[in-house]
Amino acid sequence: MKFNSSPLIAMKVLVLGASGFIGFPVAQALVRAGHYVYGLTRSQEKAKKLAAEEIIPVVGEISNTKDWVHLVSDIDLVIDITGGSADIKALALGNLEAVASTAQATRPSHAPKVNYIYTSGGWVHGDNRTDI
Repeated sequence: MKFNSSPLIAMKVLVLGASGFIGFPVAQALVRAGHYVYGLTRSQEKAKKLAAEEIIPVVGEISNTKDWVHLVSDIDLVIDITGGSADIKALALGNLEAVASTAQATRPSHAPKVNYIYTSGGWVHGDNRTDI
């Protein structure tokens, strides 16, 4: 039995945190599955690594939504795999709100909704340095 990695419909996916420990393999897998993948990264050096894997690099900061939110008008799926910050809840909610408001303002009313996947990690529990 031969594995067919071509999707029935190729999606346009924006991976926030695409050069990270989890984000990079996720972005690679999406490309291998035949999707068009944009990957947010903070450095030109990591952007070159993404481009070498056929991931379209977007250089910017997750906290500066103007660096990446313009892509939402033509994206099917946003996957937020960003790391921790001092206020992860505010960052995650801010990203979700930026995606939702941009999609509503820029996409035709008959267009499919943008899907948003937020992956969390240990940082969602905060910076707790107490012994367990």
